[in-house]
Amino acid sequence: MIGWLLIAVIALTIAVAYKGHGPFTFVMAGLGVFFVYSIPAILQLKTLFSYESKDLRYLAEAGPESGLVMLTAWATVAVTLLITTGWKSRRAPASAISGQRGRPYLNAPGMTRLPNRPSLNVPAAARRRPSVQAPVAKNDAARMHRFAVASLILGILGYLYLSATSGWLFFLDQRELQNDGLLTLLWKWTVPLGIVAATFSGSTKTQMGLFMLLAVLFLRGDRTMLGITMVSFALVWSYGRKDIRTLFRPTFIVAGIVLVSLIIFGKAVYLSAKAGDLSILIDAVQPENMATVILGFEPFVTYNHIDFVIDSNLSFSLTEFVTSLLGQFLVAPSVFGIETNLYNLRVTEMLPFNVTYGVAGNYWAHAWAIGGFPMVAVFAVLYASALVFCDRYYERLSGAPKVFLAVTGTVIAVYTYRNGLDNMFSFFRQILIMVVVTWVLARLLVVFMRKPLRQVG
Repeated sequence: MIGWLLIAVIALTIAVAYKGHGPFTFVMAGLGVFFVYSIPAILQLKTLFSYESKDLRYLAEAGPESGLVMLTAWATVAVTLLITTGWKSRRAPASAISGQRGRPYLNAPGMTRLPNRPSLNVPAAARRRPSVQAPVAKNDAARMHRFAVASLILGILGYLYLSATSGWLFFLDQRELQNDGLLTLLWKWTVPLGIVAATFSGSTKTQMGLFMLLAVLFLRGDRTMLGITMVSFALVWSYGRKDIRTLFRPTFIVAGIVLVSLIIFGKAVYLSAKAGDLSILIDAVQPENMATVILGFEPFVTYNHIDFVIDSNLSFSLTEFVTSLLGQFLVAPSVFGIETNLYNLRVTEMLPFNVTYGVAGNYWAHAWAIGGFPMVAVFAVLYASALVFCDRYYERLSGAPKVFLAVTGTVIAVYTYRNGLDNMFSFFRQILIMVVVTWVLARLLVVFMRKPLRQVG
C-alpha cells in the first residue's frame, strides 16, 4: 500500500516540477536522483550494513515506518514546489517573455547580462550574433576561461604534491594507503569547478586537461567525484532547454550509459587497474555475480539507515545538531573539537561489528534522529527550497559565483540522499574555499600577465 501511494506522490511531484521548472534544471535533476534512492522504499527492501563475513549480507524487508518517512519527505517536497511555483508566477515581471528560459537574452527587456550558453568546443560569446550586450558576454567568457585555467593549475599542483609525497602512481595505491588529508579533500574540487568553468567558456583544451585529472580521481577510487562532475557538466550543457528529446540524443545516451556503468561497476574497474588484472572486472560482470552488484546498490544500503535509526532509538539533541552545523562555518572545525559528520560517527559507533563496507549516510534518517516526522518535513522543505534557489539565481550570476552555484546545486541534487545534513554543509565549505582560492589565482593571472589569457579551444 505504501509503495503504491509513494509512486503516486512521486509522479505528482515530478509533474509539478516539470511544469514549474522545466526538464533540465536543478530541481528536476534532484528529483530524478531522489526517485532512484526511493526505489528501495517502493519495494520496501533494504540491504543490511556489511558484516565482516560477506555471506551475511542479504536483502531484507524494511519496516513500514521507513516508508512513511519517505512518503512524508516526498509529500513535503511536492507542497514546497507547488508553493514556490505559485509564488514565482505571482512575482513574475510583466515584461517577462514566454519561453525565454535557457535561451540567450538578446531581446529580453531589462537584462544587463547574458547567461553563458555552454559549449563543448566553441567559446560561448562567439556563438551569439552581434548585439549591444556582446561585450558583456565576451567579458563573462574571459572570466570563466581564467577561472578554468586557474583550476587546472591548482589541479596540476595538487597532483605534483601528491606525487612528491606518495609517488607518481599514488592513485594506484590501495585507498587506505592514500593521502586523504585536508589538502587532498580540497584539491579534488578543482576538477568539477574547472570543468564547469571551461564548459561555460568553451575552453576545450583546458577541459581535456581537467578530464585527465578526473580520471586520476576515479582511479584513486573516488566514484563520487566522477558522478558529481559528470552531472555538473551535463546540467551546465543542457540547462534550461525545453525539449525533452534532448535526453535521447546519442551524446546523452552514450554519456548516460558510460556514467551509470562506471558508477555500478566502477569499483571493479579501478580495482582491476590497481591490480593490473582484468579478470577482476570480468568476474564482476558475470551473471552469477550480479547478486553482489544488487546488494551493493547504494540506495538499498542507505535506506537501511532509516530502519536502523528507528530501531536503535538513535537521537540527537538540538544543541548537538546546531553545533555540528555551525562548525561548518569554521575553516578547520576539528581544531575546535567540533565533529562535522556527527550523524555518521554516531551510526558507526553503534554498529556491533567491524565495518568492511561504506555505511554512507541518509538525509532523512538524520532528520528522524533529530525530531521524527516533523523534522523530516523541515529537512524536505530545506532541500526543495535549496534546489529552487539554485534554479532561480543560476542564470542571474556570472563568473566565480555562477561556478559555485552550479557545482553546489549539483551536489545538493545528487549527493544529499546518502549524507547527513551536517556532512553536506562540510562539502559546501570545501567548495567555497576552493572557489575563493581559484578566484584569487585567476585574478593574479590578470595582474601578472601583460595581456589577458588568450581564449583557446
